Amino acid sequence: MIKKLSHIFFIIFSCINLFSQQNHLAEQYFKALNYYQSKNIDSAEIVLKKNIEEEKFVILLGKIYNENNKTNEAILILEKNYQKNQSNEIAFNLALIYAEMDFDQEAIFWLEKYFLNNNLSDFYSQIIKNKEFTNIENSELWKNFWNNNTYNKNYQQFEEILYNIKQENFEEAVQLLNTCKSISYDYYKNYLLADVYFKMNDLKLANKYILLSLESKSKFYEAQNLKYQIDKLNKDYKSAENILDKMMKSDIFNSNLILEKVDLLYKLKNYTEAQKILDYYSNFFPTDKIAILLKAKISI
Repeated sequence: MIKKLSHIFFIIFSCINLFSQQNHLAEQYFKALNYYQSKNIDSAEIVLKKNIEEEKFVILLGKIYNENNKTNEAILILEKNYQKNQSNEIAFNLALIYAEMDFDQEAIFWLEKYFLNNNLSDFYSQIIKNKEFTNIENSELWKNFWNNNTYNKNYQQFEEILYNIKQENFEEAVQLLNTCKSISYDYYKNYLLADVYFKMNDLKLANKYILLSLESKSKFYEAQNLKYQIDKLNKDYKSAENILDKMMKSDIFNSNLILEKVDLLYKLKNYTEAQKILDYYSNFFPTDKIAILLKAKISI
């Protein structure tokens, strides 16, 4: 019995300790991000270097180096981190840097690394939104990469659907989605159906399909975010809060979610808790305009 209780206490303590460590990391990241946004680059670098093993920290430090004519240093720290952690996001950032330098072979090498474990995360139309890739989009290596290595029938079909959604050809997009037969991509198909109906202001159908998507893949972040938006528009703030809390746990470095939490608590008329969280946020981002507006709303 004593052994069992000891084991339970150990698990609880480990969870609390892990949460505390994550919370500390998020706070350090917010501090560095504020320094970066305030053009206080030296201070940002000091904070980031103290946590150089963490993915988010090394990505931001690499971005700072690259923006301040230290591209070789950016590549060095990113590649070093990738060798340890095999991070998709690190690989993608290296691809961006090399593409910006017009090094198509190196950019594609890292883009391939990125796609290894990112099956349906990004499509050509989404990748090319990053202006760095326009430097190499006319090279033969780039064209061959997309023609031979990445696309399958599902990719091509979803790419066409995304194009129709972007062009607001919603009926065409729905028709194409209804022809998708791959069960393994049902979570993505239902997410896109929800997205289309959301854009058509049909919240009932949007909610139906987003629930199906989350049923297939409960931790699909984009689907969680869309469900959150639907719940807010339906004024189902309790459900929205539940979804937002899940998003905040999986995306602890996203400071925008903290402001979403404040706004949601305001709508729930939990002004005391909203003010507490807003004060916490303002410690790191004292000049944030949205935070200042929220503070004014709460104090009325």
